[in-house]
Amino acid sequence: MVPMVLGQKLEAMGRLTGGVAHDFNNLLAVVLNALPQLGELSRDNAEAADLIRDAERAARRGARLTESLLAFSRTQRLKPVSVDLAAALTEMQAGLLRAAVGKRVELAIDVADDVWPVLADVDQLCAALLNLVANARHAMPSGGMLAIAAVNRSVAQHSELPPGDYVELLIEDNGVGMPEEVLEHAFEPFYTTKSVGEGSGLGLSMVYGFARQSRGDVQLESRPGAGTRVHLLLPRAASAPGRALVATEPPGPAPKGHGEHILLVEDEPELRRVVIRLLSKLGYHVRHAADADRALTLLADANERLDLLVTDVVMPGRLDGFGLVQRARELRPELPIVLVSGFPDAQQESAWQALPKERLAFVKKPFDSTRLAQLLRQLLGPPSKD
Repeated sequence: MVPMVLGQKLEAMGRLTGGVAHDFNNLLAVVLNALPQLGELSRDNAEAADLIRDAERAARRGARLTESLLAFSRTQRLKPVSVDLAAALTEMQAGLLRAAVGKRVELAIDVADDVWPVLADVDQLCAALLNLVANARHAMPSGGMLAIAAVNRSVAQHSELPPGDYVELLIEDNGVGMPEEVLEHAFEPFYTTKSVGEGSGLGLSMVYGFARQSRGDVQLESRPGAGTRVHLLLPRAASAPGRALVATEPPGPAPKGHGEHILLVEDEPELRRVVIRLLSKLGYHVRHAADADRALTLLADANERLDLLVTDVVMPGRLDGFGLVQRARELRPELPIVLVSGFPDAQQESAWQALPKERLAFVKKPFDSTRLAQLLRQLLGPPSKD
């Protein structure tokens, strides 16, 4: 287990990093949605196109960093499902894990058929495993042995975990190991023993945040010259396993609008301008507001045609996005709504769970313009023949 004092320190760091990630997600949302539009304006300029592609790649790396920060702070939005670990690891062994360990490391996976399914977010579980494997490979520069096993664990009394059934994933290497002073800081974000440019220092912190947010735990055992063993505990799933760890399909083309009227509520002026331009180019008419009060004025106007509401969650004023959704439902019960947030903390998650989900969707910042366009069409349905 993580010692209590260290656990309190990580809690405080988690609150700080979560807030930083929220602010960066707003900035990245502007950049990632402005660059494709700039690319269209520079379509015949090859040099500009190269610069835009480089900027997009850098911005997406930044987005991955903020995802890791949110994982550590336990404020990422998880979608836990029942996962068959034996099937998942077999699938990963042939592709992702084999590529991650490299040619010099021997990989052995041992998962019994009777290992319980775990309740976990598929994509985050995959990312956690890849981070642990990458750390193990780094600890064995001349090659070595990496073993992954899974066993059932029933916890009766524990200082951190509630009693219940868990599956313990064991990831063990015979690398250089870690001294006590390194082990003490291993889960802290941006702490790394790698050379500059070789790693962000967010791998183990992301694993820690994922484990704790999944109502599990992660522990480290290591000594110099004796390798490292990671114990990743995840809760047993009550239902039969769902899908294994499969890659997400890339998005298709961005579907166009058909003249529908969208109300955009966003307090960040730069992001508001970028999204207005995006929606307009997709073929929508856009009304906009910087806060819930102005939005409610438009929603209450019977002469104002509005086909869909897109609103940020965190806004200044007396109402946040969740409060706006509740009032909008009173004024226009059939209106489809998209909630946008870059920092889905526990309070937001609770408010989200309390909302009726009919004609309601959630988008995480920094969002992809193509996926947003697809979501809008799903909510709006086929165009009206009026």
